[in-house]
Amino acid sequence: MALASGHLASFDRRKVKGPLNGPKATGQHAREGWTFYAEPLPQLQGVTTPGSAEASYYTWVDQFNTLGLVGRNVPINTGNESAGLLVLKETDQSRLLDDSACIRHEFARTR
Repeated sequence: MALASGHLASFDRRKVKGPLNGPKATGQHAREGWTFYAEPLPQLQGVTTPGSAEASYYTWVDQFNTLGLVGRNVPINTGNESAGLLVLKETDQSRLLDDSACIRHEFARTR
């Protein structure tokens, strides 16, 4: 999912050690299931934490490799400021697609 902090977040239930349902599954116990990937774009001036000023709004999943980028079931953040697409590969790398060319960037794992 796209986050306003300039990250793409994913949640993997298989990583959760506590209960996944029932009264003890409050949502606060599942921190190990979350992974955050900083978008590989500039951060706001004076901000030193990982992330970017991009603040993507939508996340799409290319289920059938329709775009022909890196395979099936690939999450894609839409760029607001960059006018591009941020594609997350399973190897923690992304490609930034803009109007002119494909530029390869690395997503930085922040947690």
